[in-house]
Amino acid sequence: MACEAAGIPAIIALNKSDLPEHADSRRSLEAWEKIGYTVISMSAKFDTASLTPLLEGKITLLVGQSGMGKSKTVNALVMNEVARVGEISASLGIGTHTTTFSRMFRLDRDAAIVDTPGFQSFGLFHLTEAQIAEAMPEFRPFIGSCKFNDCAHLNEPGCAVIAAAGKGVISAARLSFYQVLIEQHRELHDQHPTGNADPCPARSP
Repeated sequence: MACEAAGIPAIIALNKSDLPEHADSRRSLEAWEKIGYTVISMSAKFDTASLTPLLEGKITLLVGQSGMGKSKTVNALVMNEVARVGEISASLGIGTHTTTFSRMFRLDRDAAIVDTPGFQSFGLFHLTEAQIAEAMPEFRPFIGSCKFNDCAHLNEPGCAVIAAAGKGVISAARLSFYQVLIEQHRELHDQHPTGNADPCPARSP
């Protein structure tokens, strides 16, 4: 959603294609493909061929939770152990990521990749409610068709977005995610009207 709001194209890369549970994880991302996102399968350990063509002529930022294989992906792409990779924490089931700051690696004259620290949540406090709705690509065809001009797509009568979700055109899970996000957004703005607040956590549904 932050990428959408900033006009940055986003690609979803599902790592660890060598694991047996990868197929189930891949199916869980079909909803994002229907929205229009490019989804690829890859293995930072064994095969990054599906990712490489998408990096040509661009500066690409790798973002995601700790332990997802971002640093291993960088290592595979630059063919050198330039990004330190932490061990997986058995007690937490997440990576003890050793990247503590963003660092850019040049792949060739026209392409570069940026490794970033892992995170558990991401803030959208800087966006308005209208910008949050616009950051949902599947909402856009219906925004402006609601009964009320200031419709927030929560429970208003005549909401075109809610009607589209009722018909299955919009994922019910994505609508629910958006509605929870708006409620959290309002809560934080009520508590911190000047804008000085911890970021509103956005977790993928």
